[in-house]
Amino acid sequence: MNYVPIVHLNQVDSTNIYSKKLIEEDNIEKGFVISDIQTKGKGRYGKNWISKKGNIYLSFFFKFKTLNIKKFFLIFPVLIKKVLEKYSKFKILIKWPNDIIINNKKICGILVEHLTVHKHKFVIVGIGINVNSSPYIKKYPTIYLKKIKKKNFILQDVINDLLKVLSKISFKKINYKNFIKIWNSSLYLMNKEIKFLKKKDLYKGILKEIDLNGKLVLMINQKKIKFEIGSIL
Repeated sequence: MNYVPIVHLNQVDSTNIYSKKLIEEDNIEKGFVISDIQTKGKGRYGKNWISKKGNIYLSFFFKFKTLNIKKFFLIFPVLIKKVLEKYSKFKILIKWPNDIIINNKKICGILVEHLTVHKHKFVIVGIGINVNSSPYIKKYPTIYLKKIKKKNFILQDVINDLLKVLSKISFKKINYKNFIKIWNSSLYLMNKEIKFLKKKDLYKGILKEIDLNGKLVLMINQKKIKFEIGSIL
């Protein structure tokens, strides 16, 4: 799928917010939005995403008629993992539902949003990748490509690799079994005891897998419990 236009901005509040504006105000049905800096970058549950210059802040959006929204989020961590494997000698893991991890540190976050405009359905996918620096987060260690490779990166080279992979997605034929297989071979904290927060309820169990519907499976008191939403702590 070829996305047009590709909008590259010096600064924006959020590439996802700008994408929404292009959909609602300019009637654009598909495209990429890239910005050097975000002043109000968004994470899950409205959390702030720190967005310094020198890293990738990219959103892409498209209109769709039929799509499995509950499993759709599974494809992007796998695609980004493939891009990052070109630059990292270390194993790249996926933390459910939307983070990429190298050496137990976050290098990428993904935010998938859905909206309906004039009865048409849209998906916006926001991607943030730490390339030449990473934010300091006390309770959530981060890492960046420059530190891994011990060299400066030309940001546009990494962006081009990312655009190339994302542009080839065919949303009409998604083999979710293949994506889930990669998830389970790369799942962060697999077979380890974790704490899991669903709304205000805290659970503790052994992380077993991602099931065929993209749900997180925990072994709790000898029973497998599945979660569709929530966060690994």
